[in-house]
Amino acid sequence: MRTEAQDRILRNPLRTRDDLAELLRALVDPLVPHLSPGSARIQINRSGAHFDEVAAELEGFARPLWGIVPLLAGGFAFEHIDRWLEGFVNGTDPEHEEYWGEPLDRDQRLVEMAAFGFALAMCGDVFWDTLSSVQKERLNSWLLNINTVELPENNWRFFKIVVNTGLRIVGGKYSQKAIDEEFEWIESFWQDGWPYDGPRGSTLSADYYASSFAIPFYSLLYSKWAQSWDPDRCELFRARARNMALDVVHLFGPDGASIPFGRSMTYRFAMSAFWAAAAYADVELPAPLSWGVVKGLLLRNFRWFTAREVFAADGTMTIGYAYSNQIMAEEEPYPAGLLAETRVVRPINQVFSHAAGHTFLLSSGQSAQFPLRHAAQKYGKLAYSSAFGFSVPTGSLGIEQQGADSTLALCDDAAGQHWRVRREGINVTISDSGIIKSDWVPWREIVLPLHRKLKHRKLTLPHRIQPTSP
Repeated sequence: MRTEAQDRILRNPLRTRDDLAELLRALVDPLVPHLSPGSARIQINRSGAHFDEVAAELEGFARPLWGIVPLLAGGFAFEHIDRWLEGFVNGTDPEHEEYWGEPLDRDQRLVEMAAFGFALAMCGDVFWDTLSSVQKERLNSWLLNINTVELPENNWRFFKIVVNTGLRIVGGKYSQKAIDEEFEWIESFWQDGWPYDGPRGSTLSADYYASSFAIPFYSLLYSKWAQSWDPDRCELFRARARNMALDVVHLFGPDGASIPFGRSMTYRFAMSAFWAAAAYADVELPAPLSWGVVKGLLLRNFRWFTAREVFAADGTMTIGYAYSNQIMAEEEPYPAGLLAETRVVRPINQVFSHAAGHTFLLSSGQSAQFPLRHAAQKYGKLAYSSAFGFSVPTGSLGIEQQGADSTLALCDDAAGQHWRVRREGINVTISDSGIIKSDWVPWREIVLPLHRKLKHRKLTLPHRIQPTSP
């Protein structure tokens, strides 16, 4: 039986700006009772994370800003804004008990700082002009810590750009040198018109961080903010988005479902962030896309998630994807003509299909280059579908615990206890007709060539096992 908080979300038709504003309030209002006394932290539950508790509670406070800020920028009211402003003040005050602390190298605090840069750039009149001179200086000093520590070689490098750009827009202290250095570094992420989540040669990951909610998203935000002082780079980012758009559209099915692939699936709605950022940045859409098509892509994706069992009784979002699943934790018009075809995207070694209304992709050659939980399932399966989310293991004993869907699982013991699935494919080639060939080395002495193609709306997987040596 639905609670009142759940029904508030589920009955929303999600067709207008007012509907989206109401959805945002319905998602944020349940967080307010979880704000700390000083309003600088939010803790809903203790699910565990790879970073410290203060950083986790800062995350709870900062993430809603990605919705609150556009709500205010769009001219809508937010009745709890005073609590978040109080959090800005107390969280950056070293003398306050809820001070967020100075970040260390590769610290989660650096991730959350991006939301503050975003708030300054979009709503400086709310999040900067209302502060006293002392409060401004504390906020400025805390944010500038991002220029003094090490960031990972991935999308995190954009956080420094967002923070410094936000400070520049409101007239705070910032580092143009830091912005320029990060842009130079991020250029190494691009390969044949697509970004990977890291420099060329160091990563094999081109997931939603590369296609939607990170690198393209931040690029398009910057292209809107910096037009007056960095017009050439802004146009480059818009041009890249135009080129990517006809590929990104294939991540979404006619019903609004996006294909689950890669890490951070629990971000859910963020999968369609590319389209929101493209609209905000006034990107000139390539034919046959139109703003009606983009509106449909965005709203159907939102409707798909709000129709799932992803909300707790109090209206807060659970960890998971189409339903609550702690194992997943880490960490309108429609282009029917476009989606009738098979789409080959060579830079990321993927083939998309929408045959018979089923949106799915074939993939090979991508992998996480760090010890990510369930990396083989998030990147290494042979196919991913918008209709059938991928499974992850619940144990290591027997095929039943493997979650071996859309993949090959091999066993080398007579009892059938220990199974291996592909984590990474090598020697990847892809043909114009969408045939992907790759090799998998499950054991040192075995090479397994995999050939995947789309034929008569069925996926065929011819394969053979050959020794690596006579």
